[in-house]
Amino acid sequence: MMLQNRDFPLAIAATDRGDNDKALELFRKALKEEPESALVHAHLAFCLLKLGKHFAASRAADQALALGPNLPLAHVVRATIDTVFGDDEAAKNALDEALRLDPENRNALEIRCANALLNHDIKALTAAVDTLLSLYPDDDTPHYFASRLATLRLDAESAERHARAALRIAPTDSANHVAIGWAFWVKKDFEKAHDAALSALALSPNNHNAHSLLAAIEMHRKPLTGWFHRIGHIANTANIKTAALYVVPAIFLYMSAADILRYFELDTAASMLFRGVQITAILLLISTQLYSRKSAQHQKAASLRLDY
Repeated sequence: MMLQNRDFPLAIAATDRGDNDKALELFRKALKEEPESALVHAHLAFCLLKLGKHFAASRAADQALALGPNLPLAHVVRATIDTVFGDDEAAKNALDEALRLDPENRNALEIRCANALLNHDIKALTAAVDTLLSLYPDDDTPHYFASRLATLRLDAESAERHARAALRIAPTDSANHVAIGWAFWVKKDFEKAHDAALSALALSPNNHNAHSLLAAIEMHRKPLTGWFHRIGHIANTANIKTAALYVVPAIFLYMSAADILRYFELDTAASMLFRGVQITAILLLISTQLYSRKSAQHQKAASLRLDY
Protein backbone atom coordinates (compact mmCIF):
# COMPACT_ATOMS: atom_id res chain seq x y z
CA MET A 1 0.00 0.00 0.00
CA MET A 2 1.32 3.46 -0.92
CA LEU A 3 1.77 5.84 1.98
CA GLN A 4 -0.07 9.13 1.75
CA ASN A 5 2.15 11.32 3.95
CA ARG A 6 5.21 13.15 2.65
CA ASP A 7 7.48 12.39 5.63
CA PHE A 8 8.09 8.77 4.63
CA PRO A 9 9.89 9.45 1.29
CA LEU A 10 11.85 12.23 2.99
CA ALA A 11 12.89 9.76 5.71
CA ILE A 12 14.02 7.25 3.06
CA ALA A 13 16.05 9.99 1.37
CA ALA A 14 17.64 10.92 4.72
CA THR A 15 18.54 7.26 5.27
CA ASP A 16 20.13 7.02 1.81
CA ARG A 17 22.41 9.98 2.53
CA GLY A 18 23.33 8.60 5.97
CA ASP A 19 21.47 11.18 8.05
CA ASN A 20 19.90 8.63 10.39
CA ASP A 21 18.99 11.13 13.11
CA LYS A 22 16.89 13.11 10.64
CA ALA A 23 15.46 9.89 9.23
CA LEU A 24 14.42 8.79 12.72
CA GLU A 25 12.59 12.08 13.27
CA LEU A 26 10.80 11.77 9.92
CA PHE A 27 9.84 8.11 10.39
CA ARG A 28 8.28 8.98 13.75
CA LYS A 29 6.37 11.85 12.16
CA ALA A 30 5.15 9.46 9.45
CA LEU A 31 3.90 7.07 12.12
CA LYS A 32 1.81 9.80 13.71
CA GLU A 33 -0.17 9.98 10.46
CA GLU A 34 -0.18 6.24 9.70
CA PRO A 35 0.48 4.35 12.96
CA GLU A 36 -0.75 1.07 11.46
CA SER A 37 1.79 1.06 8.61
CA ALA A 38 3.96 -2.06 8.82
CA LEU A 39 6.27 -0.60 6.17
CA VAL A 40 7.10 2.49 8.25
CA HIS A 41 7.66 0.38 11.36
CA ALA A 42 10.05 -1.86 9.39
CA HIS A 43 12.07 1.08 8.06
CA LEU A 44 12.03 2.66 11.53
CA ALA A 45 13.51 -0.57 12.91
CA PHE A 46 16.37 -0.43 10.38
CA CYS A 47 16.99 3.22 11.25
CA LEU A 48 17.09 2.49 14.98
CA LEU A 49 19.46 -0.38 14.35
CA LYS A 50 21.86 1.89 12.47
CA LEU A 51 21.76 4.29 15.42
CA GLY A 52 22.71 1.48 17.80
CA LYS A 53 19.30 1.43 19.50
CA HIS A 54 19.00 -2.35 19.29
CA PHE A 55 16.17 -2.97 21.75
CA ALA A 56 14.06 -0.14 20.32
CA ALA A 57 14.73 -1.58 16.86
CA SER A 58 13.57 -4.99 18.06
CA ARG A 59 10.30 -3.53 19.33
CA ALA A 60 9.72 -1.70 16.03
CA ALA A 61 10.41 -4.92 14.08
CA ASP A 62 7.92 -6.83 16.22
CA GLN A 63 5.34 -4.14 15.58
CA ALA A 64 6.01 -4.35 11.82
CA LEU A 65 5.49 -8.12 11.93
CA ALA A 66 2.29 -7.79 13.94
CA LEU A 67 0.87 -5.30 11.43
CA GLY A 68 2.25 -6.90 8.26
CA PRO A 69 3.03 -10.61 8.67
CA ASN A 70 3.21 -10.94 4.89
CA LEU A 71 5.66 -8.07 4.44
CA PRO A 72 9.07 -9.57 3.50
CA LEU A 73 10.91 -6.47 4.73
CA ALA A 74 9.51 -6.99 8.24
CA HIS A 75 11.02 -10.49 8.34
CA VAL A 76 14.31 -9.20 6.90
CA VAL A 77 14.69 -6.57 9.61
CA ARG A 78 13.76 -9.15 12.26
CA ALA A 79 16.50 -11.43 10.90
CA THR A 80 18.99 -8.56 10.91
CA ILE A 81 18.26 -7.75 14.55
CA ASP A 82 18.38 -11.41 15.56
CA THR A 83 21.80 -11.62 13.92
CA VAL A 84 23.01 -8.66 15.96
CA PHE A 85 21.74 -10.37 19.12
CA GLY A 86 23.52 -13.57 18.08
CA ASP A 87 20.32 -15.62 17.74
CA ASP A 88 21.23 -17.54 14.58
CA GLU A 89 18.24 -19.88 14.70
CA ALA A 90 15.71 -17.04 14.94
CA ALA A 91 17.52 -15.17 12.16
CA LYS A 92 17.42 -18.26 9.94
CA ASN A 93 13.68 -18.72 10.53
CA ALA A 94 12.98 -15.06 9.74
CA LEU A 95 15.01 -15.26 6.52
CA ASP A 96 13.25 -18.48 5.53
CA GLU A 97 9.91 -16.71 5.86
CA ALA A 98 11.11 -13.63 3.96
CA LEU A 99 12.33 -15.82 1.09
CA ARG A 100 9.14 -17.87 1.15
CA LEU A 101 7.18 -14.67 0.62
CA ASP A 102 9.67 -13.30 -1.92
CA PRO A 103 12.23 -15.86 -3.21
CA GLU A 104 14.19 -13.12 -4.99
CA ASN A 105 14.32 -10.67 -2.08
CA ARG A 106 17.77 -9.18 -2.38
CA ASN A 107 18.11 -8.04 1.22
CA ALA A 108 17.16 -11.48 2.53
CA LEU A 109 19.59 -13.21 0.15
CA GLU A 110 22.45 -10.89 1.14
CA ILE A 111 21.81 -11.39 4.86
CA ARG A 112 21.66 -15.14 4.30
CA CYS A 113 25.03 -14.92 2.56
CA ALA A 114 26.51 -12.87 5.39
CA ASN A 115 25.21 -15.23 8.08
CA ALA A 116 26.29 -18.33 6.18
CA LEU A 117 29.74 -16.83 5.67
CA LEU A 118 30.02 -16.03 9.37
CA ASN A 119 29.05 -19.60 10.29
CA HIS A 120 31.10 -21.20 7.48
CA ASP A 121 27.90 -22.81 6.18
CA ILE A 122 29.11 -23.60 2.67
CA LYS A 123 25.87 -25.25 1.55
CA ALA A 124 23.64 -22.29 2.50
CA LEU A 125 26.18 -19.80 1.16
CA THR A 126 26.42 -21.62 -2.17
CA ALA A 127 22.65 -21.62 -2.68
CA ALA A 128 22.29 -17.92 -1.82
CA VAL A 129 25.32 -16.87 -3.90
CA ASP A 130 24.10 -18.79 -6.96
CA THR A 131 20.71 -17.04 -6.72
CA LEU A 132 22.26 -13.60 -6.27
CA LEU A 133 24.65 -14.08 -9.20
CA SER A 134 21.81 -15.19 -11.45
CA LEU A 135 19.67 -12.18 -10.50
CA TYR A 136 22.35 -9.45 -10.25
CA PRO A 137 25.41 -10.52 -12.30
CA ASP A 138 26.48 -6.90 -12.86
CA ASP A 139 26.51 -5.90 -9.17
CA ASP A 140 29.52 -6.22 -6.91
CA THR A 141 27.85 -7.81 -3.85
CA PRO A 142 27.17 -11.23 -5.46
CA HIS A 143 30.78 -11.34 -6.66
CA TYR A 144 32.01 -10.39 -3.18
CA PHE A 145 30.15 -13.30 -1.61
CA ALA A 146 31.20 -15.63 -4.44
CA SER A 147 34.82 -14.69 -3.72
CA ARG A 148 34.43 -15.33 0.00
CA LEU A 149 32.75 -18.68 -0.76
CA ALA A 150 35.70 -19.65 -2.95
CA THR A 151 38.03 -18.64 -0.11
CA LEU A 152 36.24 -21.04 2.24
CA ARG A 153 36.74 -23.75 -0.39
CA LEU A 154 40.43 -22.72 -0.69
CA ASP A 155 39.84 -22.08 -4.39
CA ALA A 156 42.28 -19.20 -4.84
CA GLU A 157 41.70 -18.76 -8.59
CA SER A 158 37.92 -18.39 -8.28
CA ALA A 159 38.27 -16.21 -5.17
CA GLU A 160 40.55 -13.77 -6.96
CA ARG A 161 38.45 -13.76 -10.15
CA HIS A 162 35.25 -12.82 -8.34
CA ALA A 163 37.04 -10.32 -6.10
CA ARG A 164 38.50 -8.57 -9.14
CA ALA A 165 35.03 -8.47 -10.71
CA ALA A 166 33.66 -6.89 -7.54
CA LEU A 167 36.51 -4.34 -7.49
CA ARG A 168 35.92 -3.39 -11.13
CA ILE A 169 32.28 -2.64 -10.33
CA ALA A 170 32.85 -0.93 -6.95
CA PRO A 171 36.54 -0.06 -6.38
CA THR A 172 35.82 2.09 -3.32
CA ASP A 173 33.85 -0.53 -1.40
CA SER A 174 36.11 -1.70 1.43
CA ALA A 175 34.50 -5.15 1.48
CA ASN A 176 35.78 -5.86 -2.02
CA HIS A 177 39.35 -5.12 -0.93
CA VAL A 178 38.89 -7.54 1.96
CA ALA A 179 37.66 -10.17 -0.50
CA ILE A 180 40.74 -9.93 -2.71
CA GLY A 181 42.89 -9.84 0.42
CA TRP A 182 41.49 -13.22 1.49
CA ALA A 183 42.06 -14.51 -2.05
CA PHE A 184 45.74 -13.52 -1.74
CA TRP A 185 45.82 -15.13 1.71
CA VAL A 186 44.66 -18.45 0.21
CA LYS A 187 47.47 -18.11 -2.36
CA LYS A 188 49.87 -17.41 0.57
CA ASP A 189 50.75 -14.04 -0.96
CA PHE A 190 50.70 -12.34 2.43
CA GLU A 191 52.27 -9.06 1.24
CA LYS A 192 49.42 -8.41 -1.19
CA ALA A 193 46.88 -9.62 1.37
CA HIS A 194 48.32 -7.09 3.85
CA ASP A 195 48.09 -4.28 1.27
CA ALA A 196 44.48 -5.20 0.50
CA ALA A 197 43.54 -5.16 4.19
CA LEU A 198 45.14 -1.72 4.62
CA SER A 199 43.25 -0.50 1.54
CA ALA A 200 40.01 -1.67 3.17
CA LEU A 201 40.90 0.22 6.37
CA ALA A 202 41.70 3.37 4.36
CA LEU A 203 38.12 3.25 3.06
CA SER A 204 36.46 2.00 6.27
CA PRO A 205 38.50 2.33 9.50
CA ASN A 206 36.13 0.09 11.49
CA ASN A 207 36.01 -2.76 8.99
CA HIS A 208 36.14 -5.80 11.31
CA ASN A 209 36.76 -8.18 8.41
CA ALA A 210 39.89 -6.23 7.47
CA HIS A 211 41.17 -6.52 11.05
CA SER A 212 40.36 -10.23 11.01
CA LEU A 213 42.38 -10.62 7.81
CA LEU A 214 45.32 -8.74 9.33
CA ALA A 215 45.19 -11.01 12.39
CA ALA A 216 45.19 -14.09 10.14
CA ILE A 217 48.21 -12.73 8.24
CA GLU A 218 50.09 -12.07 11.47
CA MET A 219 49.36 -15.59 12.68
CA HIS A 220 51.47 -16.81 9.74
CA ARG A 221 54.19 -14.20 10.09
CA LYS A 222 54.52 -14.17 13.89
CA PRO A 223 52.49 -17.05 15.36
CA LEU A 224 52.76 -16.01 19.04
CA THR A 225 51.74 -12.36 18.68
CA GLY A 226 49.38 -13.41 15.90
CA TRP A 227 47.41 -15.58 18.32
CA PHE A 228 47.21 -12.71 20.81
CA HIS A 229 46.05 -10.42 18.00
CA ARG A 230 43.42 -12.95 16.90
CA ILE A 231 42.08 -13.50 20.43
CA GLY A 232 41.97 -9.74 21.00
CA HIS A 233 40.05 -9.25 17.76
CA ILE A 234 37.47 -11.89 18.76
CA ALA A 235 37.10 -10.38 22.24
CA ASN A 236 36.61 -6.88 20.86
CA THR A 237 34.06 -7.86 18.22
CA ALA A 238 31.99 -10.45 20.11
CA ASN A 239 28.30 -9.60 20.32
CA ILE A 240 26.33 -9.48 23.57
CA LYS A 241 24.88 -12.98 23.33
CA THR A 242 28.19 -14.60 22.37
CA ALA A 243 29.97 -12.93 25.28
CA ALA A 244 27.25 -14.02 27.69
CA LEU A 245 27.33 -17.60 26.37
CA TYR A 246 31.01 -17.87 27.28
CA VAL A 247 31.53 -15.54 30.23
CA VAL A 248 28.52 -16.48 32.39
CA PRO A 249 29.05 -20.27 32.21
CA ALA A 250 32.79 -19.79 32.81
CA ILE A 251 32.13 -17.81 35.99
CA PHE A 252 29.56 -20.36 37.17
CA LEU A 253 31.90 -23.29 36.51
CA TYR A 254 34.79 -21.57 38.29
CA MET A 255 32.70 -20.81 41.37
CA SER A 256 31.25 -24.36 41.45
CA ALA A 257 34.66 -26.00 41.00
CA ALA A 258 36.23 -23.80 43.68
CA ASP A 259 33.44 -24.66 46.16
CA ILE A 260 33.79 -28.39 45.44
CA LEU A 261 37.56 -28.30 45.90
CA ARG A 262 37.26 -26.41 49.18
CA TYR A 263 34.54 -28.79 50.40
CA PHE A 264 36.95 -31.71 49.96
CA GLU A 265 39.73 -29.58 51.51
CA LEU A 266 41.77 -29.61 48.31
CA ASP A 267 43.16 -26.16 49.02
CA THR A 268 46.19 -26.57 46.74
CA ALA A 269 43.99 -27.45 43.76
CA ALA A 270 41.64 -24.55 44.57
CA SER A 271 44.64 -22.20 44.68
CA MET A 272 45.90 -23.50 41.32
CA LEU A 273 42.44 -23.02 39.83
CA PHE A 274 42.39 -19.43 41.07
CA ARG A 275 45.85 -18.81 39.58
CA GLY A 276 44.66 -20.26 36.29
CA VAL A 277 41.73 -17.85 36.20
CA GLN A 278 44.10 -14.97 36.98
CA ILE A 279 46.48 -15.99 34.19
CA THR A 280 43.59 -16.34 31.73
CA ALA A 281 42.31 -12.87 32.64
CA ILE A 282 45.81 -11.41 32.21
CA LEU A 283 46.25 -13.09 28.82
CA LEU A 284 42.85 -11.77 27.71
CA LEU A 285 43.80 -8.27 28.85
CA ILE A 286 47.12 -8.50 26.98
CA SER A 287 45.30 -9.72 23.87
CA THR A 288 42.78 -6.88 23.87
CA GLN A 289 45.50 -4.29 24.49
CA LEU A 290 47.66 -5.75 21.72
CA TYR A 291 44.70 -5.73 19.37
CA SER A 292 43.96 -2.08 20.18
CA ARG A 293 47.59 -1.11 19.60
CA LYS A 294 47.84 -3.11 16.39
CA SER A 295 44.57 -1.64 15.13
CA ALA A 296 45.91 1.87 15.70
CA GLN A 297 49.14 1.00 13.87
CA HIS A 298 47.27 -0.49 10.94
CA GLN A 299 44.97 2.51 10.72
CA LYS A 300 47.96 4.84 10.67
CA ALA A 301 49.52 2.82 7.85
CA ALA A 302 46.28 2.44 5.89
CA SER A 303 46.40 3.59 2.28
CA LEU A 304 44.26 2.81 -0.75
CA ARG A 305 45.65 0.66 -3.54
CA LEU A 306 43.87 -0.28 -6.74
CA ASP A 307 46.74 -1.99 -8.59
CA TYR A 308 46.85 -5.48 -7.13
